[in-house]
Amino acid sequence: MGNFSKQPNDVLLASLIKNYVGVYIEQGVPVLDRDLNLLQDIISGTLRSVVSRFIGDGVLAGTSEFAIRAIPANNDFRILAGFVLVDGIDVFNAADLNYSSQAGVPALTTPGAARNDTVYLDVSLIEVTGNQDADLLNSGDVGLQTSVRQKVVWVVRVAEGATTPPAPADGHTHFPLARLARTAGQAQIQTIMIIDLRRQIMSLAETIRLLFLPAFATANPFSPTSGGPGANTTINGRNFNVGTLTASFFNNTASATATVSNITATTATVTVPAGFPNGPARITIANQFGSDTSATTFNVLLS
Repeated sequence: MGNFSKQPNDVLLASLIKNYVGVYIEQGVPVLDRDLNLLQDIISGTLRSVVSRFIGDGVLAGTSEFAIRAIPANNDFRILAGFVLVDGIDVFNAADLNYSSQAGVPALTTPGAARNDTVYLDVSLIEVTGNQDADLLNSGDVGLQTSVRQKVVWVVRVAEGATTPPAPADGHTHFPLARLARTAGQAQIQTIMIIDLRRQIMSLAETIRLLFLPAFATANPFSPTSGGPGANTTINGRNFNVGTLTASFFNNTASATATVSNITATTATVTVPAGFPNGPARITIANQFGSDTSATTFNVLLS
């Protein structure tokens, strides 16, 4: 344990109860370890709390980070590399590894009858001293330990015969990764048995896209689908009333700005630009947050 005047966690909890949000060191006074420790704990603790309460646990949507995969081995599986947020902590797995290669985890058993097992991530924080990390002994100058470090520790565990992770021990947080629907007498965990339980969260960029960027509807993005210059088509989608909506027609040889009117959140009227050449064209809509281009073409007819 580090040599503290008061345990940092105790000081932090007492300060949070008093609604303290900052520490200001005065001049001409002794500098106390508990003041310096509280200074960084309030910042990191507030950040963790905000991330945990308003973003929540999860992996980036659409990724394979910390996904569980089958391997050609009995009672084993692979844990893919990546990041996951757990209780406001950014947990990092640098490289793919097998369950059995983790230190201290119990070997998985072959089910005698059909069984559901839950794979989960167990996350905690530990204190690291010079006994574990010689760099903290500062042998190149002062020759003694002047501080300790806090480290994220994680282990992937399996609750056999359970559909949820067990209650975590004090100081630990559990995050479900997968359910293994195992069959009687089958020692090898197959892909078909693995059900992904990872909660997926969107990046800020994707959140902005969904909240503010205009986008065409996947089905029936505009109607009618053909017309000559000066004709109108109604486009369908979302976020048309966010910011200033613009539209343009383009093909391999031409591009022209179109007039937009009758704008609602999900529909707008777009007028085919005068003089635009006949043939298939795509429509691009945009606002100050970004743009979207129709997947299908509008057929510009001869005027």
